Amino acid sequence: MIFSSFFSRNYRLYTIGQILSNIGFLIESIALSWLVYRLTHSGLYVGILIFTSQITIFFISPLSGILADRFERYKLLIYTNAITALMSLILGIAVISGVHSLWFIFSTQIIVGLTKGIDNPVRNTLVNDLIEKPEHLVNAISLNSSIFNIAKIIGPTIAAVLIPWKGEGICFILNSISYLSIITVLLLMKHKPKLKNNEKINVFKDIQKGFIYSFNYSPIRTVIIFVGLLGLLSFSLNVVLPVYAKEILKGGADTFGFITTYSGFGALIAALYMATKQHAFGLEVVIFIASLIYGAGFLLLSMVSDFALTSFIMIFVGFGQVLIFASASSILQTLADENNLGRVIGLYFMFFMACTTLGSLLAGKLTDTIGITLTIKIISVLTIVISLVYGTQIKNVRRKSFRRFLILGLDPLTFRNNPAIHINNKLKKFVYYFTNNANQ
Repeated sequence: MIFSSFFSRNYRLYTIGQILSNIGFLIESIALSWLVYRLTHSGLYVGILIFTSQITIFFISPLSGILADRFERYKLLIYTNAITALMSLILGIAVISGVHSLWFIFSTQIIVGLTKGIDNPVRNTLVNDLIEKPEHLVNAISLNSSIFNIAKIIGPTIAAVLIPWKGEGICFILNSISYLSIITVLLLMKHKPKLKNNEKINVFKDIQKGFIYSFNYSPIRTVIIFVGLLGLLSFSLNVVLPVYAKEILKGGADTFGFITTYSGFGALIAALYMATKQHAFGLEVVIFIASLIYGAGFLLLSMVSDFALTSFIMIFVGFGQVLIFASASSILQTLADENNLGRVIGLYFMFFMACTTLGSLLAGKLTDTIGITLTIKIISVLTIVISLVYGTQIKNVRRKSFRRFLILGLDPLTFRNNPAIHINNKLKKFVYYFTNNANQ
C-alpha cells in the first residue's frame, strides 16, 4: 500500500511539518545560489558557497551519528531547526537592508552547515522512531523523499516568481518561518522514551566503531562509496544550473527556478515509485539503472539550448537523482542494526559531503575555465563510467545482504526468482570487453 506508513500518527504529523519546511528550504536554496551568482557572475563562487556549508557538514556528521544513537532524536531536531531558522532570519533582514557581502553570506552558511551536519543524519534516523510497524520502514523513507520532491516542485516555482518581484531577502524570511512548522509538529508528537545508553561516550571510539562496522560489511561499504562518488559529480548540478540558465538558456532567476521545478516533477515520480516498494531488496539494481538515467540525462543537457527541451530532460535528471539517493538510504537503514544505525547514516553523510564539497569546487572551477557545456559533458561521462563499474558489484552486494533480509522476513523465493540477479555477469563481460579494446 503506497501510503501504509501514514497509519502512524507521528509520521502523519511529521509529513505536514516536512512539506512546509522543505518548501521554505528550497525557496532559500534557489535564492542563495542566484544571489551569489548575481553578485559575482562566477560559477566558482557558487561552488565556494556550497563548499562553505558542506565542509562543515562533513566534519560534524560522524558526531551527529553518535548523538542520534544516544539521545532523543526529536529534541536534537528542535534545537537544530531553531538555530537554522534564526540564521535564515538574520540573512533575510541583512539582504533586504542591503548588507549582502560575500563574507557575510558565507559566514552564515558555515553556521547553517554545522546545524545541518547534526540535523541530516538525525532527521533520517528519526523515521525509524515515527512508524509503528517495521514493515512500513521502506515506505516511510520513500514517502519522506516524495515529500521533499513535492516541495521541489513548489519551492523553486515560488522562488522563480519572488526573486524578480521582491528580491532574494524575502525568500530567506519565508524559509525562517517555515522551520517553525517542523518544530511545532515535533512538539505535538507522542514520543516514546528512548532507552538510556549508560556506556560512557568516547567520541573517537564511537566514530571508529561506526567505520569498522560500515566498512567491514561489504553491502554497506559498496553503497556508501558508490553514492559518494556520484555525489562528487551529481551535486555539482547545483553549481552548473545557475550558469546554464544564464549562459545557455539566456534567462534569469525565473529560468533557473523553473528548470529546477521540472527536475522536481521527475523526482516526485521516482519517490512515488519508491513508495510502492515493500522492502529494500532489489534496490541495489535500482541504484544502478537510476545512475545511468541520470548520467544520460545530464549528457543530453550539454547538447540543447532550448528551454522546453531542457525542462523535459530535467524531468529524467530529477528522476534518476532521487532514485539513487532514496534507494541508497533505504538499503542502509534496512541493513544497519539499530545500535549502529545513526553511525552508519552519519558516516554516509560524512563521505557524501566530502565528495560533494570537492565536486562543487571542481565544477565551479571547470565552468569558469572550460565552459559550461564541456563541464557538463565531463560530469555525465564520468557518472556513466562509475555506474558501470558499480554494476559489476551488484551480485556481491545482494549475496552478502541476503542473510539480513532473511532475518527481516523476506521470502527466499523473492531472491531466487528475481531475474535482475544475472545483470552482474553481463556487466562484467561488457567492462572487460571495453577495457581490452581501449588498451589495443
